[in-house]
Amino acid sequence: MGGHTEGEVKTAEEVPVSTRARNTIVGDYQWISTNHHRPVYRRVPDVDGLSVNIYFWDGSHGKSFHGWWFGFTVGCGHVWAQHPDQESWYPPQTGWRLSRDSGDTDAEIAIQWGADNSGMLRVVTHTAN
Repeated sequence: MGGHTEGEVKTAEEVPVSTRARNTIVGDYQWISTNHHRPVYRRVPDVDGLSVNIYFWDGSHGKSFHGWWFGFTVGCGHVWAQHPDQESWYPPQTGWRLSRDSGDTDAEIAIQWGADNSGMLRVVTHTAN
């Protein structure tokens, strides 16, 4: 029962939360609406039947909620990542936190914009040098 053998699949409890969050948010997103005068993007396709959205929340519900979020739906309590940027009109490319309570940013998460002004963006991971 000790370690895992090669090729063995780990259970969800054995995979770090940061890895599960990255696996959920990485993918392609389409602009779908606005919230607090900023764009809302939805991952296409959904992940295991769950919608994943990137949205902005203003400070109307308190300063700790102000910024950009990855969540099930706009304004939901369950989120995967947060960015405190209050000025950007679009989701910031880097500097995301995979835990709302953590002050540490995840250097592996980055947003890439579609080159054709199609309303698409891509969330990717990369290894920091």
